Amino acid sequence: MADNPRFRLTVTTSGQFQGVDWKKTDVAVVYGIPPWPGFWWRLLHGIHMTPVCSPQLLRGPTAIRQPSDLAYHRLLHEDDGSQWRRYQGAVGGGHVGLTDVYFDDFGIVLQAARDGFGVALSDEIISARDLDEGRLVTPPIYSMPRSYFRTLRK
Repeated sequence: MADNPRFRLTVTTSGQFQGVDWKKTDVAVVYGIPPWPGFWWRLLHGIHMTPVCSPQLLRGPTAIRQPSDLAYHRLLHEDDGSQWRRYQGAVGGGHVGLTDVYFDDFGIVLQAARDGFGVALSDEIISARDLDEGRLVTPPIYSMPRSYFRTLRK
């Protein structure tokens, strides 16, 4: 771009591959699992998904100490619940999810977790500052590897 100052590049980020308007996008950073037929992709960063919550949820009679303790807490979602189902399948925990809450914005999911409203599933990159400053904690249970992918139009 330094050699071509008039060059225009449109970068889009999306939580869903189907959410990208390819007529207006040159490069997309998409969270998901390829392959996507007709597209070239490359792993940007490997991450581990792990539950995060307010420190208050690690205290008291329903404190989170193992995956089965999540049954006593509201799970916070930014999707249709599939991330939590994959996580629970990987760690062997079960959860009915009758009081779960679904949001359309991950920022709200994290704020609800900070406020003690429930447990979010996040990663070490997105939640790093909250974890470093003590607004969020990771319960002493398992993390699960997930991936961010960069997708380029062919």
